[in-house]
Amino acid sequence: MKVLRGRTQVIADALANRDDVLFVDILAGGEEISAVALGGLDGRLVHDALPSTSAVTELRAYSVLHVFSDATQWRTGLLTAGEVAALTPPPPGEDVTLDDLDRRLLARLAADARLGPGELAAEAPESTVRRRVERLAAAGRLRTYANIDARALGLEVDANVWMTVPPGRLDEVGRALAGHPMVHGTLATTGVTNLMAAVWCRDLGDLYSFVTSLDVPSAEVTVVAKAVKRATRPASQNI
Repeated sequence: MKVLRGRTQVIADALANRDDVLFVDILAGGEEISAVALGGLDGRLVHDALPSTSAVTELRAYSVLHVFSDATQWRTGLLTAGEVAALTPPPPGEDVTLDDLDRRLLARLAADARLGPGELAAEAPESTVRRRVERLAAAGRLRTYANIDARALGLEVDANVWMTVPPGRLDEVGRALAGHPMVHGTLATTGVTNLMAAVWCRDLGDLYSFVTSLDVPSAEVTVVAKAVKRATRPASQNI
C-alpha cells in the first residue's frame, strides 16, 4: 500500500499489531508498506481496522496461489552438516488429540515460547506440564523457530523481486528459485506479476547480479528499508 508521507510508521505499526498480519515491511522511499496477512487483506479490512486510513492512497492486494519455499526452509550455509542435523528437529510422529490442558499450554507458548515447565506449572503440576510439552512437540503440534538479523551475516539488503513468468514455466522457475541460497521465500501469486522471491544480498551489486541472472520476461524490484514485523504467530489463530 502507498501511504502519505509522515503516516507510514503509524499504519505499519497498526498492521503489525494485528494477529492476522504476519509480515510488515516499510519499503525504501518510506511511502510504501508491504504486508502478508492470513485470509487476505482486502480494502474493507484496511479501512475498517486501521487508524488514519485516509492516509492510505493506494492498495494492491494479491493472493498466494502456491508456496515454493518460506523463511523456515532458508539456510545460511555457514553451519556444517552435523550442526544442521543437530539443530533440525525430527519429523513429527503420530498426531495427538488435544484436550483443554493442551490448548492452554499451546496458547501460552504461542504468546511466549520461552516459558519453561516451571513457569507453566500454574496450568498443571510441573511434571505433567513437562510430559505434555514433550508429547506435543513429538506430534508436531509444537514447533519453535528463531528469527535472525541477516545483517549479522553480512547480508545488508533485503529485497522482493516480483516477476512475470510464462504460466507453463511458473512451476519450474519457482522450484529453481526456492533452492537458491539467496532466496528466503518464493511464492506464486495473483496479480500483474505471478512469482515473488524474497532475497537477502550483501549489497546492491549482489542484488543486481541476482536480478540480471533471471531468465524471465520482466521483474520489478522493491527494497525493504525497515522490517516492522516478521512472522510472529498470531495469538488468535485457532489451534
